[in-house]
Amino acid sequence: MTLKLIDSTFDNDPDEDKPLLPEGEYRLAYQYHFTRKIHKAMKLEVCFRVIDQGPYFMKKVSRYYNVQHKGKMGKNGKFSCGKTTAAFRELSNVLVFNRGDRIPLTLLKNVIVIAEVSTVAKDNRQQSIHPQAQYSVVRKITGKER
Repeated sequence: MTLKLIDSTFDNDPDEDKPLLPEGEYRLAYQYHFTRKIHKAMKLEVCFRVIDQGPYFMKKVSRYYNVQHKGKMGKNGKFSCGKTTAAFRELSNVLVFNRGDRIPLTLLKNVIVIAEVSTVAKDNRQQSIHPQAQYSVVRKITGKER
């Protein structure tokens, strides 16, 4: 019952979709992933929550990768990626797998990820974004907590 209450509190957070965090390194916990089309490109969005104690505790930040979709797009969708892609390189620092079409993201639930978070200050046409509309994303997964 209490967990349901906590989850619903974060669901009502107005900054939940695109929070703005100070740039730096954070410890993150995996929540879920989406496969979707963004600006005509196939993307994998891996959603994390900040687990460092402080004012940004439990804020959601995402990491976006270029991938190929397999099957339906949506929450926990299937995907594949080549060995030279950012998804393969970064996720291989955290997980153990051999093939780009069989990356077990559900194993991230047992891992605390260390990642660099930065602010998005320009849009897809390299136009400056107003400071009130800026938001944070994971730029790079650097490793996992041991």
